[in-house]
Amino acid sequence: MEIISINGKNSLPYDFQKFCKYLENEHCLNEDKLTQDINELALARDQLSKKRYSDNYLVLLDKYEAMLRVLEQKYSNAVPYPFAWSTSISPSRVEQFSSLYFEHGSLLFQRAAVCTQLAQECMQNDVVDSVKACQYLQASAGTFKFIYQKYVFPDSEDLRLELLKGYEHVCLAYAQACVLFKAIEKKSVRVSILAKIASQVAVYFTQAESYMRQAESVPNYIFVLLKTNYFYYKAIAHQHFAKVALESSKFGVQVGHLNCLIDACRNVLKQSSIPSTNTIKTNAQDLLTIVEPELTIAMRDNDLIHLEAVPTSKELASLEKIDMVRSIVPQNLEDEPKVNACFLDALVSTSVYLRYKNLSERAISLKKDAISKLETLTDAGNELVSLFEISLQKQTSSSFSQNAYNDIIHYSKEIKRLGGTLVLSEAENQLNQLIQKTTKTLTESKKLLQLDDSQDSALRLKYGTDRWKREATEHAARSLLLTLQEHELSLRNACEGKANLDTKLRKYTSVLLYLESDTKQLFSQLENNSNPPSADELRLREDVQSSLTTWKQIQSHRQELHSISLPENTLELLNRGGKEQAELLMKNFQQELHNQFNIEQQELEQSLLFEKIQAQLSQLQTMRSLTKKGNDIESLYDQLTDGYQRFIELREELTTGLKFVNDLYDLVHLSHGRCMKFCDSRNVEAKQIISNLESRVESPTKLPKAGVFDPTVHKIRFQKKRE
Repeated sequence: MEIISINGKNSLPYDFQKFCKYLENEHCLNEDKLTQDINELALARDQLSKKRYSDNYLVLLDKYEAMLRVLEQKYSNAVPYPFAWSTSISPSRVEQFSSLYFEHGSLLFQRAAVCTQLAQECMQNDVVDSVKACQYLQASAGTFKFIYQKYVFPDSEDLRLELLKGYEHVCLAYAQACVLFKAIEKKSVRVSILAKIASQVAVYFTQAESYMRQAESVPNYIFVLLKTNYFYYKAIAHQHFAKVALESSKFGVQVGHLNCLIDACRNVLKQSSIPSTNTIKTNAQDLLTIVEPELTIAMRDNDLIHLEAVPTSKELASLEKIDMVRSIVPQNLEDEPKVNACFLDALVSTSVYLRYKNLSERAISLKKDAISKLETLTDAGNELVSLFEISLQKQTSSSFSQNAYNDIIHYSKEIKRLGGTLVLSEAENQLNQLIQKTTKTLTESKKLLQLDDSQDSALRLKYGTDRWKREATEHAARSLLLTLQEHELSLRNACEGKANLDTKLRKYTSVLLYLESDTKQLFSQLENNSNPPSADELRLREDVQSSLTTWKQIQSHRQELHSISLPENTLELLNRGGKEQAELLMKNFQQELHNQFNIEQQELEQSLLFEKIQAQLSQLQTMRSLTKKGNDIESLYDQLTDGYQRFIELREELTTGLKFVNDLYDLVHLSHGRCMKFCDSRNVEAKQIISNLESRVESPTKLPKAGVFDPTVHKIRFQKKRE
């Protein structure tokens, strides 16, 4: 037998020096010790590119894997600089990810691939060692299982869940084939056992193909290899089941198995020719040459002597199986990593670093609480400040008008640069068309399944449920129906979002059209309609300005709180003292916060000043109200400012909506194609069933055999005798 190994991965150089510098700045206690350990880690990784395909190479892999596991325990997953590996499926393609999980998963993938290569060598040596090959393959399957349980990385081509499960079943298939090879070699194993072992090999190959078809971008030659092996071992299984049938004097069953064997061998030969399947095809041709004469003799004997019914391939499809292998995770992957006891001791562990981070966050939270006590009135005070500044702008016509004019001219230019209402209208039309197109495709998909269901119900009514036993559409197309329901819900959400967009567009179109026009002339007219403030009002404004200056000084005084922080050596203290040390540091921090800043006194001063500012502004508003013209300016300015902001929001929402509906249409179109394929296959299946049902004829009535007593004949003869 021949084992086709899995391609390995190549590790590209990694700059551990830069990584070490980063760790020294973030999580390091002893730079010299950390540098020494990182150099040892870098050396272990460099050795991976120098040796291949030996047990010694597995030792190197396991050494680096143990070091990597310690690094994971001490440090988080994300790293500042990406690791790079070539891919197994496309060796010329390189993947880079800033993740220790990616590095660990790639390393374990390499280990699993090397095990398959060692198994291949065991079966190619002059002295074939199928037992050792089987052990390598089970270890490889266990490693793939270990990867997808802990180190699945969907963004990586090789570390996707479906692909890893596919490789696991490929390894199990070859391991089961090694068991079959050894059992045949012994010549003492019963034929029925050999048949069941071979049947399980074929099952593993078809399971591997099923998983890999769920993954994307898998080369076609892999499916050719899996299909070829599946049909070959299916042929081997039928060969042994035919022998079992012959031993049990089931001559019709023997012919059925031999027919299936011939079909399987021919399917092997039909597969595309690739170098890795040449040996299997040669074996299948040899087997075909041997079995065809046997089939001819068996059919003749059965037709002339035994007269037994020959079962079809469908009736023989469910073959008995026996599983002789399993995925065995290498013990060193589950044990504690065997490395130097002091390895990476200079690196602060994740638990300590998290405790430090938690302590820092608590300190920040305490400072925020202290500041928030002083800011109880800040929002209201800032609102008064804002009202005062707006009042100044409204009464100082030249300043307000110039600023407002500049803002609105800027908004107008931006909207024109981005396309204005025309862009929004075009995007809205595109969205409408895309929603209609998606709705139509989704409706057609549902109609296809409804038509198949009505046809199936009619045929079941015509032929009766005892003869028409095909699975109903609602069960056969369950996954398709669920997918269409999900698409329908997404489409409904898209339509609701579109309705909201339409409402906003209608509401703000007039403002946007105004912004697209020339606003200079209108603002020039409004600018001349403001009234100057009185002398009393000017004095009151100065008082308010003075109070606001004091207010801002108090606000700036709060910044002193930010200078209070934890000791610089907090991380080192935590690494030595643990949880008790953390509580002591936090207690000292709280005491310093209280001693250096009297929160209650500052809060009182701020409250009194707030009341003073509030009274001054109230007096200012009573003394001077805005003119109608001023209100018009303010209202116009607010409307145009809001219109510009709404334009930006609408543009972003339309862009997002187009992308969402476009992606949804792609999914609906894909589901529509699946529905068409499903219905076509169901129609073909229905025609075949109808043909089989209508071709059946009633068997002729059998005449009584000679010498058998017939009461009717006996009665007639008795009456004639009496006459």
